Amino acid sequence: MKLGELVLDPNFDPTKCFLSTELEVYSDSCFSRVIVWVKNFLFSSFDKVEVAKKLDEVFGRPLAFQAKTVTSTEEALVQGHLEKIRGRLNVLQERNSIPKHAAAHPERNRYSDILPEESTRFMIMDDPSFYFNANWVLGGKAIACQGPLETEKEEFWKMTFTSGASGIVMLTNLIERGRVKCSTYWPEAGEEQFGQFKVANTGERSLFREGEVELIARNFLVTKGESERAITQYHLKNWPDHGVVSPSVLSRLLKILNTHTDRDDCPLIAHCSAGVGRTGTVLSSLEALRRHKGGVAVDIKKIIEELRSERSPQMVQTYAQEQLAFQTVDAMTRGFFSRLLFPLPNSLG
Repeated sequence: MKLGELVLDPNFDPTKCFLSTELEVYSDSCFSRVIVWVKNFLFSSFDKVEVAKKLDEVFGRPLAFQAKTVTSTEEALVQGHLEKIRGRLNVLQERNSIPKHAAAHPERNRYSDILPEESTRFMIMDDPSFYFNANWVLGGKAIACQGPLETEKEEFWKMTFTSGASGIVMLTNLIERGRVKCSTYWPEAGEEQFGQFKVANTGERSLFREGEVELIARNFLVTKGESERAITQYHLKNWPDHGVVSPSVLSRLLKILNTHTDRDDCPLIAHCSAGVGRTGTVLSSLEALRRHKGGVAVDIKKIIEELRSERSPQMVQTYAQEQLAFQTVDAMTRGFFSRLLFPLPNSLG
């Protein structure tokens, strides 16, 4: 089945195809690219030529119907598909006006379409001008944020120090597919000054390796004036952007991170590059395990929806990531969830 034929298929639903594991032709598509397309095009006037161009940009391959005359029936069909996308992503209409603090710091947002929800944005009460693309999530038990830019290392450490966090989980490589995804915001050896904060690397070690994926633990001593704090960073290397790792890798990571989610006064800071896809996958899994341990009814779909309301509609970007969270938590709870719910939930389609 060709891509163009899918676009013109009366049963084709573009709100699901981008994330479907059954349609191989879409397996390399990602939710964020769809949102970029929607924000840049959907709310503008409809034009069939522009539809072809924009779809071509999103998928990076030519469309079959682009080279032929589009009939009025087909035009109406495409318009109907756009309406479906508008309905699926109507939350963007509410976010069409950029939050005032994000608008004041466009250079501080790694991705222009991923802005922190204003109501939960990390703020420092005695420094109202402070801005970092980060949000309190899971009722204050964690902070989800973007990977720091080269120009905002001090802001990252100020957030880390002020929040009282003792653990950081980093889920991205510094460079992926030739693009910088995160700055090296720590000293690789010795110590380094980041504005008011002196960060000393007191040692690092490999905790486990599975295939190409490796978890590195780095210990830092962060000092500001007379105050200091010990912070551990867990860096999971080679988790593919918009992709997944194996459930065994995620379960091993979750067991280690569990030690940083038991105290409300010591939040866990989680980031990948944008702080939504891989970050949302890990945080939703952690929260599901915490609630299960506490004897609370667990609904992973609901947890993901909570994360999206707290930070961004893009938290957990693909069905594969959501499926990974479910399968991992299910395995760690000895099949508790699969006994209650099958097939796997899909909050994305």
